Amino acid sequence: MKSAKFFFILILTLTICIIFLDWVRNYYYPNQEISPIARIKTLVTVIAGITIMKLTFTGEGFKLFLVIYLILLLIYWILNFMVVHKICVNQFTEMLAFYKDIFLLQSPLPFIFFWFVDRMFFVKKTTGE
Repeated sequence: MKSAKFFFILILTLTICIIFLDWVRNYYYPNQEISPIARIKTLVTVIAGITIMKLTFTGEGFKLFLVIYLILLLIYWILNFMVVHKICVNQFTEMLAFYKDIFLLQSPLPFIFFWFVDRMFFVKKTTGE
């Protein structure tokens, strides 16, 4: 398990990349929900976040994180697909808005939360309590 300093440097780098991609999207594609930059931002967030977790998590913690995070992403992409293709628009639009508010998958917050949980279990496991 790597140090907390290493984790936070990586998360800070990811946050700066996300802010830069948001700025580019808002400058070149204003008021567009779906743009090439938004898709790139999603891929960068997912790939960089999973890589950061692989580098800083314990083995069991990473497996649990990966399963939970991929399930959350799958639900997000299904809801987004339903809204974009206008399938039951009223229901899925509200569900997607609620889901985006609860699970901020486009930000580093889920990674920080999972890292704290993994760190607590690691400390408890090493102290023997």
